[in-house]
Amino acid sequence: MTFHPVLIVVSIAVVLKMATVEVRSNTEPANAGLFSGSIVARPELRGKHPRLFVSERELQSAINRCQTDDTWRKHYFRPRGVELGTVPRPVDLRDRSLPCTVLGKLAVAYALSGDSVYLERLRAWLTFMQGSSPVTIRSIGSRDNADLFCGQMLTGLAISYDVLKGRVPAEVENALRDHLVSQARQTWADLIAIRHYPYEQNHFSIPVGGLLVASLALLDEEADASAWGIWSSNALRRCLEALSPDGWFFEGMNYWGYTMQFPVTAAYALQHVTGVSLFEIPSLKNSPSYLAHNFLPNPDFVFDFADWGPRVNQDGTTAQRGYDRPWHTHPTTIPTFIPSLLNRARSHPLLDAFLEGRRTSDVGLNGIIGSLLQLPAVQKGRTSADLSPYPPCHYFEDMGVIHWRENWSDSGATAIAFKSGPPGGHAMTSLLRQFPDWKPSLGHAHPDAGSFILFSKGVFLANDTGYAVKKTAWHNSILVNGAGQVEEGTAFLTFKNVPYEKLNRIRMENVWLGRRIIAGTANFAAAYDDALGLTEMRRHLVMIDGRYLVILDRMGASSPHEYEWRLHSDQAAVKDDQGRFVMTNGPGRLVIKNLLPVASAGVSPTIVETELFEFKTRSRPQQRGHHLALKSPRTARARFLVAMNIQSSDADSRNFHAREVFDGKTELSDAAGSCTVWIGNSAELRGSFAYVLRDPRGVAISAGLHGAELKTPDVSITRKSEIGAVTLDLDPDVGSWSIEDMNTHAGSATFPASIAPESGAVLQINGRRQTIVMPKP
Repeated sequence: MTFHPVLIVVSIAVVLKMATVEVRSNTEPANAGLFSGSIVARPELRGKHPRLFVSERELQSAINRCQTDDTWRKHYFRPRGVELGTVPRPVDLRDRSLPCTVLGKLAVAYALSGDSVYLERLRAWLTFMQGSSPVTIRSIGSRDNADLFCGQMLTGLAISYDVLKGRVPAEVENALRDHLVSQARQTWADLIAIRHYPYEQNHFSIPVGGLLVASLALLDEEADASAWGIWSSNALRRCLEALSPDGWFFEGMNYWGYTMQFPVTAAYALQHVTGVSLFEIPSLKNSPSYLAHNFLPNPDFVFDFADWGPRVNQDGTTAQRGYDRPWHTHPTTIPTFIPSLLNRARSHPLLDAFLEGRRTSDVGLNGIIGSLLQLPAVQKGRTSADLSPYPPCHYFEDMGVIHWRENWSDSGATAIAFKSGPPGGHAMTSLLRQFPDWKPSLGHAHPDAGSFILFSKGVFLANDTGYAVKKTAWHNSILVNGAGQVEEGTAFLTFKNVPYEKLNRIRMENVWLGRRIIAGTANFAAAYDDALGLTEMRRHLVMIDGRYLVILDRMGASSPHEYEWRLHSDQAAVKDDQGRFVMTNGPGRLVIKNLLPVASAGVSPTIVETELFEFKTRSRPQQRGHHLALKSPRTARARFLVAMNIQSSDADSRNFHAREVFDGKTELSDAAGSCTVWIGNSAELRGSFAYVLRDPRGVAISAGLHGAELKTPDVSITRKSEIGAVTLDLDPDVGSWSIEDMNTHAGSATFPASIAPESGAVLQINGRRQTIVMPKP
């Protein structure tokens, strides 16, 4: 992947002296491209306002909507909305969301409604801002959050100026313009003076996005706006290309919703004003898949990897709203205007389905963009989008995350995500070599390689533990001698001192996805300290039919270690008289059976450290569920084998049974049937995985093979190819077997998942060859 400037036409040399930070040379090869190019408004928008998101004609349409659609107006412009409910006061760094939430919304409200109450309130705010100096960014990611404040201030001021120019008294227009120009000039000077950029981090992309929106608002009337726009549009392109090309966001869904407000807003404004599109960049192009697969069957919740959920504040006593609520009762929401803008820029059926029934907030950029573009208060009902080309499973290959769910429609469906990749994705490795000015800041990612999250019956059955100090112990992964993965135990510095080439060796292998199957192998020895001398750390995960889950872990080292297997849950698991651990969470249940000898097994409360800012001198522990821990004896090589059954809470947990037949073969059964799972090469399997699923009568109804051959006394599958996978399902009405057309399943180009007729597959049951119907081309 290559970073490209927007348009390479001219080169701008910039000479600035700053007293507060060291000025880097503009001749550095890594940075030179940021200053090259041109940025020009489309002819019909030159010298015109509004221009950022709507034209004058489109603005008039929104004004008419505001005047004639009472329900729509009351949704976006509530008499007790935040913009009118916030009392004017001096603005400081603690008010970083205020410019968009209040100033920008007041401006748009006046532009659309003409109600003088909004203009007078805006005047009051501008009076407090009179004579204030622009905010200075001294470093990216500093605790004063000046970078975030500047990005949001520039965005709010730019929108205000754009929609009010020529519509308000001169002193209001001039005040807005003066503040906008002053802050844009300062922010640009601060940003270009910094020697290294964390392109992937929200603390950089937010001020870059704000600067770009400001420059687009000021083109043709401020001499330096073109230079600001060239630099910020190129920098934003790098920010977006620095993110994983598969669309999976390393900071988690909460931060996707917060961060992407500003890059997507800026990209949309760039396209509207200049015609230049950034929406073909893979991180944006593939975001529909990220949204679709990370939001759970219950749309109030997500696969909560990374820094999810409310966190503590810097003052040591307060916290974000929802922090004190019982764990996993705080819903996840994202600003609806983000997927709406993505869908307008590049329509996608998954976005149509995602937006279905979602309500657009009136607050902040949601209210600003939503009202200007006349987004409906509630998206339309049942979508007509055809989702058949988009099966409910996907392999995000760059980040090493597998997602699977039973279907798109059932709120009680089983869904699982399995993760094993470098914190910023594999593509980052080559890009870091290409751009030496890039200094990653991966502080919102967690040391969670090899972990998984499981959701079924509308609840979490195996889960993460949210925004806290980063420790592997608080994930569904493996500890070694009681410790987690390398450089854990900090708030935001987990991967700072770890060579990325080492992290890039964390991989997902043997990925297999189908209607009934998810399987993969996490290879994550590189996630741990080299001093441990690990020679192997592999987790094989297989789930069949959304109810049978088998996890086989193999650990090896040059010296003995104690290994610890952890599984987190909202409720405490209880051990029954057959050695099963039964975890019931509302309507869902997970029955857990450890199949190998261990030194100890027990359930404990999960107490996490939530203090993030002064955690060396103060502590804010909080219980977030419970965990089951299995510990091995101290040994150089060890295995864990755990079989699980996903049930409704009204089922009988005693119906679940599991046993290891031999190393690599596991049998499971419940009231609905039974399943045999093979993992790794053995006397019966030549390949990575295989399974046979049987109904309550013991009749095989589905079978699959990832590899070349499965040969058992009663079932055999033979393929001509040594690689790839095949899944077969019995049609009981006609007695023939069909091969699942796995070409329809999203996934990695590294594993050929389809079976073409010429490659061949032979299925025998009890020595009789079965009829196989090939999928239609």
